[in-house]
Amino acid sequence: MSTSFPFGAWIEALADDEEQLPPLMEWQPPFCGDIDMRIDRRGEWWHEGRHVSHPRVMRQLSRLLRRESDGDYYLLTPVEKWRIRVEDHPLLIVDARREVNEHGVPVWWLTTGTGDRLALGATHRLERDEKERPPTVAVRFGLHARLGNSVFMTLIEQGEIRLIEDRHELGLESDGVWQPLGYPPPDMIDAPPRGTSA
Repeated sequence: MSTSFPFGAWIEALADDEEQLPPLMEWQPPFCGDIDMRIDRRGEWWHEGRHVSHPRVMRQLSRLLRRESDGDYYLLTPVEKWRIRVEDHPLLIVDARREVNEHGVPVWWLTTGTGDRLALGATHRLERDEKERPPTVAVRFGLHARLGNSVFMTLIEQGEIRLIEDRHELGLESDGVWQPLGYPPPDMIDAPPRGTSA
């Protein structure tokens, strides 16, 4: 059953600190109910059927979102916990840029639609989707972001094919770590794979 959610009060409270991430993993508030809020497959937020279009509001709400061991998603404060619906993953990667770090190693930086920026590497690794959709990457608080289609195509264009555990795999390196993009179709395997291990 959906419960009335004090949306306006939350937005006012969120204005207190826009830079520092709240310590969500330390908060253990009581469950207050389900609210009529969802995140669609494009990472867009909806509240009671109305689009939450303000970028700052979406960004601030996303910083209070946690996925728990039951697989559900919750908005939290230190004293409240509300369950919302997520159609796919709550975050969407909308930009990818290749940079070179101070050691001369190429690093791919990803940006979500809510302004999070993370470097692909050992901590943030692409996770291949078995349903052949674009990969996902862990962001924070149990949340994953899916690569947007245009970002996915950009990475594919920059990728290479390697033989990983006796199977050809398409991917790229970032910060010295292999990042899988998926399995290439046979017509892409037109040359010996570069490398033999992750």
